[in-house]
Formats: sequence, structure tokens, C-alpha cells
Amino acid sequence: MLELVKNSLHEKVTDAYGSPPLPKNCVFYGVVERHSQSPTVLVAIERDKCIRPYNHFGEIIEVGYPKLVFLYAIKGNKVCGSYVAAVTDEIIKSESPVYFFPYGNVGLTHSICMGNYFHPEVKELSDVTYFPEPFYLIEHTHPNNAKNQVIKELLEQTKGKPFNDELLIFNCTFKDFINKTH
Repeated sequence: MLELVKNSLHEKVTDAYGSPPLPKNCVFYGVVERHSQSPTVLVAIERDKCIRPYNHFGEIIEVGYPKLVFLYAIKGNKVCGSYVAAVTDEIIKSESPVYFFPYGNVGLTHSICMGNYFHPEVKELSDVTYFPEPFYLIEHTHPNNAKNQVIKELLEQTKGKPFNDELLIFNCTFKDFINKTH
């Protein structure tokens, strides 16, 4: 027994920790274990500004989108929460400003209403790369956004052109956005 203790003083025992393969454009990866028997994995994916179709109550309109960050909370192999926020910084840092998503189906907490859609099982964390796509494709059925602006009016302002970041409404920092979602 004394020999084991003596040897342990001279041999370093270390554990190596690493993330699994992360999704493309992943800007944040974290694990939350508090108050739970199974940890929640948080993954934030960045999407560039773009002009895409927006389905507003069945009417398809080409509109500009701001740069977005999608955050997914995953427990086991299921998405248990999805969130989206607009950002303007080229490189996202902890203190980067986060803005409300300007259109519909997103609440004050940035949580996404996906209607009847459920994300598929997460077999590998890199699967989450594709999870923002259905959000762009679903029918958005909220007449007002999280800040109670009329979405139809915003769609008219952004129709067929890049999104004007001056239309964004500030909410918090990126660090606070992450902390609010779990």
C-alpha cells in the first residue's frame, strides 16, 4: 500500500477533455449539468446575412435577414429548446450586442416557435449544422414580433434587399443571451 501512495506522488494522472465534432459555424459550445441527472449541451451556430423567402401566413416574400445566431439546447439526443437572435459583430465575443429577431415566431426570450415541427434526433453534434434551415422554411404565423412591431410593415421595408441593421432592437450581450437560455 505504501508503494502505491509513493508511486502516485511521482506519476501525474491527467484527464483529457474535448468536444465532439462541432457543427459548421459553431460560435459557442457549452455543457450545463446543474439541477439535472443528464447534462444539457448548448450549441450556437452563426448564419450570415442573406435574402431568402419568408413565409408569412402562406404568402412567400423575399426579404433580407440580419446575421443570426441559433442556439440549441440538447438533452440526450433531443433538442429541448431552440433560440434565435440577431447580431451585427463580424466576430462574436462575450460582450457582443444581441438583438431581437425582427420577424415572427420568436418570443421575448428568443425562443423559437416551430409550430408542429420537431428537430430530428441528434446522432452527432455536427447534425445541428442543418437545424436552422427549417426555421427559414416554416410558415411564420405571428402578426407581431417579440417587441410588438407589425411584421408585415417590416417585411415591406426589407423586401428584396439586404436587411438594414438599424431596424434591430437591442436586448443584451451574447454572454447574457447564452445565460438566459438555460
